[in-house]
Amino acid sequence: MVGILTGISMGMINFLPLISTALASKYGFKKLLLFSYATLAVGYIVLGFGYSLALIFLAVIIMSTGSGFEKALIAASISHSSDEKNRDYAFNIYYWVINFGAFFIPLSLTFLFVPAEYGGVFFLMALFIICSFLIIFLSYKNPIKPDPSISALKAVKGLKVIFKDPKFAYVLIIFSGCWFMLYMRKPFMPIFMTDYRILSAWFIPILAALNPGTIITLGQVWAYIIKDCNIDSLKMLIAGVIIVTLGFLIAGLSMNPVLFIVGIIILSFGEMISYPAFLSYVSKIPPKDKCSIYM
Repeated sequence: MVGILTGISMGMINFLPLISTALASKYGFKKLLLFSYATLAVGYIVLGFGYSLALIFLAVIIMSTGSGFEKALIAASISHSSDEKNRDYAFNIYYWVINFGAFFIPLSLTFLFVPAEYGGVFFLMALFIICSFLIIFLSYKNPIKPDPSISALKAVKGLKVIFKDPKFAYVLIIFSGCWFMLYMRKPFMPIFMTDYRILSAWFIPILAALNPGTIITLGQVWAYIIKDCNIDSLKMLIAGVIIVTLGFLIAGLSMNPVLFIVGIIILSFGEMISYPAFLSYVSKIPPKDKCSIYM
C-alpha cells in the first residue's frame, strides 16, 4: 500500500506542474498558488481525520493536487525574478530553505506529539499552509503578467514546445533516473533499514532529518562557494548525480549502520548539488516567454 500511495502521489506531483505552469499564462501565478495552498490545507485537514484507508487515499489525492500545482510555480517565480548570473545561487538558497523546514519539522514534532496524537501534526501543518496562503495573498506579485484572453486549451497546447527541444529531453533523461532514486529514499529506505535490522525504528525520525540536515549544514557553504563562480550548470548536475549514485551504493550494499549513515550523507550532498543545478540549467534553456512551461 505504501508503494501504491507513493506511486499515485509522485505521479500527480510530477505531472501536474505541466498543467499549472501552462495555465499560469492565462490565470497568473498568484491565483494558481492560492488554489494550491488552499488545496494543500484541505488535504492535511482530511489526513488529520484519516483513521481509514479511504480517507488517507482521499487526502493523498488532494494534497498531491495542491503540491503538484505549487511546485513548479515557485521554481518559475525564482527563475523570472533572477538573472543568469545569480540564478544558481538563488536556487541553492531556495533549496536550503525547503530543507530547513524538512529538517526542523520532523525532529520537533517527534518530541511534541505522542503517537496517539499524530493526527494533530496534520492539523498543525494545515495551519502553517494557511499562513503561507495569507503571505501569497497579501504580498506575492505575478512575475509575468497573465493574459486572460488566452483560452485554457490553448495555454495547455503550449506544452508541445517542450517536446520539440532535444536539449531539454536529454537533461530530463539524465535527471529522471537520479530523481527516481531520491524518491525511493523517502518512503522505502526506513522500511529497508528496519526490515534488514540495520538500525531500529527509533532512528526513523533521525533518518528523515539526516538528509535535509546535511543540506542545510553544507548548503550555505556551497552557495557561498558558487556565488561568484561561472559554473556550468549541466556539469554540476552530472557531478551531483554521480555523487547521489555513490551514496546509494554505499547505503544499499552495506548492512553496517555507520556506512548506511555515511551513504545517506553522501547522497544528500549529491542531491544538494544536483537539484538546484537542474533547476538552474532548465531555466536557461528556453526563451523567456516559455520559461514557466519548461520549469
